[in-house]
Amino acid sequence: MAVVSSAFESSLSLAAYTQFSSYLEMQRLSTFKLFDVKAAPSVAHGLGTYRWLKEDITPNPLLIGHNPHSGLVEASVENASRLLRNFQIDQDVICNTIAEEKVCR
Repeated sequence: MAVVSSAFESSLSLAAYTQFSSYLEMQRLSTFKLFDVKAAPSVAHGLGTYRWLKEDITPNPLLIGHNPHSGLVEASVENASRLLRNFQIDQDVICNTIAEEKVCR
């Protein structure tokens, strides 16, 4: 069993982790099916650290919220895919831009 976890990630990383978590879940279920074994309950991944950030780097952050039907905090794989395909940086939250000297060999 693998668990994906995050620490102080923006929506950009969380969207990638959401897709990776979904992929791992599909692989887990296909392994159970391959061995004709009853599937165990889904694994909870630790992707809720987005709340530590005051603001996100994108104007349209990943939608993470409480699902009233399951009682779990969830992120949508479809929303994560859309965020990654159409990613834009919110220039208003960028504090510093560091331009370093080019290093030549």
